[in-house]
Amino acid sequence: MTHLLFWFDGLDRTGKSSTIQFLKGRLEELGKEVVVVESKTILGVRIPALIGNLPDEIVYMLFWQAIRLQELTIIVPALEADKIVLCDRGPFSQLAYDWWAGLDSTFKDRQDEIYFERSIKPTTAYIFTMPYNSFVERDDGKTVLTEQEYYKIQSAYVLLEHKFSDQMDIVFVDGSKSREEVYNFVLEELLNRIENGGV
Repeated sequence: MTHLLFWFDGLDRTGKSSTIQFLKGRLEELGKEVVVVESKTILGVRIPALIGNLPDEIVYMLFWQAIRLQELTIIVPALEADKIVLCDRGPFSQLAYDWWAGLDSTFKDRQDEIYFERSIKPTTAYIFTMPYNSFVERDDGKTVLTEQEYYKIQSAYVLLEHKFSDQMDIVFVDGSKSREEVYNFVLEELLNRIENGGV
């Protein structure tokens, strides 16, 4: 099975989804079969929508189960068929948001260890970042993060990079650059990995 799984993580409006759609189009033009998946759902229900409606421990475990379900039913079959899988958000996004700051750390750390060990690691995780002012400039009227909150979450991605850097390649993408620059950078980087058989 050729390992061609790529994660795209980072805060909203940093360019992940538009980059994925661009990549999908270009890769298909090159004759590649591409599957795009979006995490955070289980049986069609978005996990974040459950916060506050169920105990945090249950929401947290459902988050990991959603990742695992998606792997077994969509990602593994696609990889076995030598398709390229682009995942719009992997586990990093939800870990970085730290919904469960109040959870017992022993419980949380153990769950992370169990599930992350079972998870299929991507060829590369692309982490999209940008300065807060660029984030605000792209405001769609739904900005709820203060500058302090924004940088706290963004710095969590850096910490996760250090935590998991021995298990996968991680590339940071400057989402504040022009759309064309971002697209071309990620496309070139991703094509190099595909040409090397997903290594």
